[in-house]
Amino acid sequence: METREHILKNTNTTDLDQFEPFIKMFEDLVEDYRILKQLIEQEGYTYKAGGLTKPNPAVAQLRETQKQMLSLSRRFGLTPYDLNLLKRDQLEQAQEEDFSEFGDLDE
Repeated sequence: METREHILKNTNTTDLDQFEPFIKMFEDLVEDYRILKQLIEQEGYTYKAGGLTKPNPAVAQLRETQKQMLSLSRRFGLTPYDLNLLKRDQLEQAQEEDFSEFGDLDE
């Protein structure tokens, strides 16, 4: 739900249907992240098997989920850096379209 609100707030669209597959994918990744994080907190980063200490496979899955979340966020301009670029581009575009200094010209 937070993803939907974020997209609405930071885009020029009210039609979320075009974003629905992305939103669902991102929400699934967030849910995976929460589950894996909780699992690691319960089981730890390593486990004992026989006399050996082995890495918890959930840690690798968590890292991969984090990479996918960041990749999708970047692709859809949802990182703070991307949002700043978007705002800068919108400001530059508004300045380029400002013809108020020529208001005194007759057509």
